Order: sequence, then C-alpha cells, then structure tokens
Amino acid sequence: MPNSVSTCAGDKDGVMALQGLSVVEVAGSPAGGYLAKLLADQGADVVIVERHAVASTTDQALRLALDGAKRHAGVLATEEFAALVSRADVVVESSAPDPLTPLTGPGGLDHDRLISVRLSPFGPRGPYCMWRSTDLTDYAVSGHLLLTGDPDREPLQGPGHQPSYAAGLHGAIATMAALVDRHASGRGQVIDVSHHEVMAALHQFTLLRYTHNGNILRRMGNRYAGPGQPIGLYRCRDGYLSLTVPKDDQLERLLAAAGLLGLLEHPDIATTYDLMHHPTLLDEHLRPWL
Repeated sequence: MPNSVSTCAGDKDGVMALQGLSVVEVAGSPAGGYLAKLLADQGADVVIVERHAVASTTDQALRLALDGAKRHAGVLATEEFAALVSRADVVVESSAPDPLTPLTGPGGLDHDRLISVRLSPFGPRGPYCMWRSTDLTDYAVSGHLLLTGDPDREPLQGPGHQPSYAAGLHGAIATMAALVDRHASGRGQVIDVSHHEVMAALHQFTLLRYTHNGNILRRMGNRYAGPGQPIGLYRCRDGYLSLTVPKDDQLERLLAAAGLLGLLEHPDIATTYDLMHHPTLLDEHLRPWL
C-alpha cells in the first residue's frame, strides 16, 4: 500500500486514523462535502477541486462548516486534475439537485487502486437516475413525509440537509470498508450512494412493522410510535421542553417527581408500561405539572 491506513481513531502518539490518506473532493453537494469532512477530521489530506469557475451550489455558511480541515485547489486543467487523481487514494464526487456526471471511473480518469465514491439523489441507474431532487423530494420519495407532521395537516419536511448528511455518512462507512478491502485485494472500487436509498434505509422500524404485521405507520404529530412515553415536545410556563422517557423505571421516577404515582392506581394501568399505551391519560395529568 502506498499509504498505510490504520483502522483505529488514534493511538497514544496522536496519529490520526486516516493520516497519510490522499482524498480528492470534487466540489458538489453537501453530501460529498460531509463525507470528505469526516475523512479530513480523521487525518486524511483532502483537496477540494471545483468543477467550474462558478462555485458549487452549497451555500457559503455550509461550505465554511464542511471545508475547515481541507485544502482548496480551485479549478484545475484536465491534465492537472488527472495528475492529482493518479496520486489519490479516494475521489469523492457528488451532485444535488442535479444528477451526477462522474469524472472518474470507467470512461474517465481512474487507476487500479482508486476508490471512487459517488453521491447523488437517485444513483446512476434506474427510472429516476436523471431526475433532479431537493431535500423535500428526498423525504417524499423515500416515504418519510408519510410520517412527519400533524395527522390533520399537510406533511412536513424533516431537518434540512439530513438526506445529504445521511448519504455522506453512509458514503464514509462504505469508503472505510473499501479501504479495508483494498488492503487485502490491492484494488480499488466504485461506490455509488443515492440519497433515496439511504433515506429509505433510515425508516428504522417502519418497514419492519409492515413486513411483520401489516401495520402502516402514519403521521402522529409529536407522538412516538414505539415503546416509551412520554416522548415529544411539551409546553412549560417559560417555554418548551423536549422530554424523552424510553424506559419504565425512568417513567416511574418521573411520576414520583411529578406527584403522579397515583396514576398507577387507574383501572386501565397495572404497570408503568401500560401508560405507554395510554399517552393521552398520561399527558392530561403531566401537562399541568410541566
């Protein structure tokens, strides 16, 4: 290996996990920027190359957050970019809202040991591959808008840039796996990560509930579909509180603090676990105390 890559976060001498790893980031979307930031934070030498003289569509504040530990090469001539890639271990390319047209890989710049990572809204194949996409589209197509918002109102988009950050995180995990594989095989590979694919994978137990018992989750406002109550935003006298009580022993302590242990005498309540199935009963007593 031209570059020795440790798999630990650091050792007693302060050596970073990816120290010596050469990464070229072709400026594109926040997904690629975040992936490259994760590598840079662990010691990789990341060089940002602009595709065009016009800066990427990532806004300036976000670029400052993502690019702090990287070097900037600006726009390079084709031969300069090719020379940079020839020395690189990893090339990160990303695009959003537009589809990605990769510069590396088959038909482009490449070498046997290169790990080429590509992040785009819908990936390189399939019926949507040439579609444009925003965060809102990513949430919608992957099914998350079915779950977010008040049940009596329109769906709401989740946190901004979450599809991009999630794609970048998954891309970083795949990059680490490819580095381990390269250490054994001596060869690089092409990694494709789509926002849509990643967001679909982030449904947690939504898909399992359907495949195992046919239950389709829908918007519940601030309610939580799994075990554990109370979970959500609660109004207090001087503002709002985000309250999460996932375990029954924690709920018992909360009831004691709020003077509500008497709820355990309710005819529908045998244990604290039963309160998780009667969130309205719990809330009507908990809200006045809060």
